[in-house]
Amino acid sequence: MLDKSMRFLTWGKRMTSLVTGNSRRSVAGAVAATGAALLCAATFAASAEAASSILGTTGDTPQGIVVDSAGNIYTNNRGSSDVSKITPDGTSTILGTTGTNPSGIAVDSAGNIYTSNVGSSDVSKITPGGTSTILGTTGADPYGIAVDSAGNVYTANYGSNNVSKITPDGTSTILG
Repeated sequence: MLDKSMRFLTWGKRMTSLVTGNSRRSVAGAVAATGAALLCAATFAASAEAASSILGTTGDTPQGIVVDSAGNIYTNNRGSSDVSKITPDGTSTILGTTGTNPSGIAVDSAGNIYTSNVGSSDVSKITPGGTSTILGTTGADPYGIAVDSAGNVYTANYGSNNVSKITPDGTSTILG
């Protein structure tokens, strides 16, 4: 990193002057060390990329992702207003539909999936069997979503700067 006010080149705790002493040798050493570190980082990134794989397909424009206790992966797909399920063996399916433009996604201990739907300002619930319902309404533009152990769903509403709570029976209230 070059600190222009002090004219020092820093690399971790090592500092090499660009002004005093044999600056060409100092800069060359610092540049060589920086180049070696970048090469190591690039090599690591390339090996990490080589180790990655496509686990399954999703609907259009996946927005959020969550994993349940069995290792199933779920994405809420903003472009197609649905939820994809990818099993640990790589089988991909569309689990169910959501409200318009789902943004956030959560899963409860029973395997129910919940999405906060920005376009329709509501929350969808999809059972493990794929039954989709609108659980309740929210404030404007719900992006974040969470589910507590009692089954209450909370959304962070970007457009109205508040939080909604929806009980398991679908009663909606604004908390803040």
